[in-house]
Amino acid sequence: MTTQHKDDYCINEDRIAVLETRVKHKHERLDDLEDDIRGVDEKIEALEQKHHKDFVSFRNSINDLQKELVSIHSTIKTIGYVGTALISIAGVIVAIIGLT
Repeated sequence: MTTQHKDDYCINEDRIAVLETRVKHKHERLDDLEDDIRGVDEKIEALEQKHHKDFVSFRNSINDLQKELVSIHSTIKTIGYVGTALISIAGVIVAIIGLT
């Protein structure tokens, strides 16, 4: 590589200084982008935690709903058994009255 001189000033040194300045600006931009990425990562992590909490809450609500449905189902079956027993007793009473 040849060096061109003009009034004892090296043109290549000027180019090197310009390139170093550009590199410095690129590094500063990269640092800014890294900070932005860290901020986005933190937001994503917070959203993932919130999503997990919401999912656990939803799952617990579904479990509670399932327990309530089982309770209602048991109550309806019990009412059915009691109704059947009452109809049977009423049938026996009618049969006894009919025999007398």
